[in-house]
Amino acid sequence: MFLNNHPYDTWVTKKIESTRIPAERVLHLMKQRRVGQVHGYTRFAPVMDKILGMDMYDQFMLVRAKMEACIGGAIESTNATSISNFGLNPAVGEGTTANNDTEIVMEPGMMTRLNPGETIKFNTPSSPGNGYESFSWNGNSQIGAGVGLDGAIVARDFTRGSYSAQRQAYVESKKGFDLIEEMLIIQWLMPQWKQVIQYGIDSGKLEAPGYDTSPAMKAAYLSVDWQGPDMPPLDEVKEASANQLDLANCTTTLAQIWNRKGMNWRDALKQREEEVEAMKKAGLVQEPDNGKMSQPAQRANDKKTKDSHPGAKK
Repeated sequence: MFLNNHPYDTWVTKKIESTRIPAERVLHLMKQRRVGQVHGYTRFAPVMDKILGMDMYDQFMLVRAKMEACIGGAIESTNATSISNFGLNPAVGEGTTANNDTEIVMEPGMMTRLNPGETIKFNTPSSPGNGYESFSWNGNSQIGAGVGLDGAIVARDFTRGSYSAQRQAYVESKKGFDLIEEMLIIQWLMPQWKQVIQYGIDSGKLEAPGYDTSPAMKAAYLSVDWQGPDMPPLDEVKEASANQLDLANCTTTLAQIWNRKGMNWRDALKQREEEVEAMKKAGLVQEPDNGKMSQPAQRANDKKTKDSHPGAKK
């Protein structure tokens, strides 16, 4: 059953009605953890108590800091015997509140006169203290670990740790992202893709001989290469060097490298081919050793000068 509006939308004036949708028309995105499980649950379930505790800690720490900040200072006396003559001289702004509490008006540049034996000690708030940051960071890290993320990603604080530590956190988070992408592909994208292909065949806009008679042909028509969004590297120079070394050792492919960039390798090579042809027409030549651009005539002159050098071999 699906509602035409959220039940807690107070601005809705019309009656909330429900609509029954056939199960085959509903895509239920969930991660099945047990046999027979028909409903999913939020990924935050393991850390909801922790999130609530951290939220309460922040609120209480803020209240404590406010209370400490409200106390500007205190008047200390060594010989006062009663509170009747305790505090600033009434002539400089001392009064009484509605609750019969002593009230002292403070303003910038004021000059005060104390009673004999009295001194003013200003308050120095200690909240949130030196342990607040470390406690909050540890809490965020635990919450992140519970949902498969790194603490730096949860807090958006990438100033901690070395390159190796951040890369390891990046790799671990990427594993969680890959699982989510795979779940989206299987439970959401593939059913939509099958309906698109089926609609094209039924409407006559797509010719697919053998689609209904051959399972192999049907699988071929439904095959598709899903590519996720670009995952930028932490260090592009190191990533490019590693890709070049993997290609030389045949431990990776262009398809894998371009897929990590969110692009199809065929489209990338086609684009590169067009760029090379355009550079040739413009009279530009790219040197593969250093990537610099130079004019063909200049390269020929450089070669001629080198051959004419007295020390050049004939």
